[in-house]
Amino acid sequence: GVTQQDDFVFTFQELEEARKREYAHREGYGLKLVGYDIARYGNDKCAAVCIQQMGALIWKIRFVDEWEKKDLSYTTGRILSTTSELKADGNIIDEDGIGGGPLDVINANIKDPDDQYKGFRNPNYSYQDNKFYGNPRTKNAFALKDLILKGHISLVDEGLCQELLTLRYTFMTDGRRILISKEKLRKEGIKSPNKADALIMAISLIGEVKQRQESQYEPNIQQYSKDESLFKLAGVR
Repeated sequence: GVTQQDDFVFTFQELEEARKREYAHREGYGLKLVGYDIARYGNDKCAAVCIQQMGALIWKIRFVDEWEKKDLSYTTGRILSTTSELKADGNIIDEDGIGGGPLDVINANIKDPDDQYKGFRNPNYSYQDNKFYGNPRTKNAFALKDLILKGHISLVDEGLCQELLTLRYTFMTDGRRILISKEKLRKEGIKSPNKADALIMAISLIGEVKQRQESQYEPNIQQYSKDESLFKLAGVR
């Protein structure tokens, strides 16, 4: 018969090990990053996943939440209260499709530009943009896989791991990897991986944090006061 042309991003074994992993929290770390996935279809759910930095390279799932698709004001309120309860340092909201709604409403009402939420978009990369992956969602799913393989993330949550197990990728004609879309999974009767996507978005913020932390050791850092958040330093929007 015809062989399946696509493959799973994560193995059960990888995820199981990452779920059982324990880390002590190191002094001076604790930054929290939250990804928000916004439901597009009636039976989809919205999801929030927070990762916390436990050490220079080490992360842990701190919080996972999911809620029924509701109107814009409900979802916006839920996002704001989650961010505030978690005292999150960085937030990113899925901006494609309907996600732009909450992002726009929240950012329009935030006075301090340093507190603005980032938007996560998933356009196709050209080969020049990225020689390995077809879009940001794929790139960050494989960044998560890298963290898992290096033993740098504790996944804790079983429901989240079950969703990660459903993520599949295929190869584009030019040999780059691209995740199978949520729409295609949905047509195959696979539950939308909302929590997995929220985690992938949170992972996308890590690069900016690490860049910032590494440059803290450069001489020009003295001009900043100690209590300024890393995100302010990073100019993350």
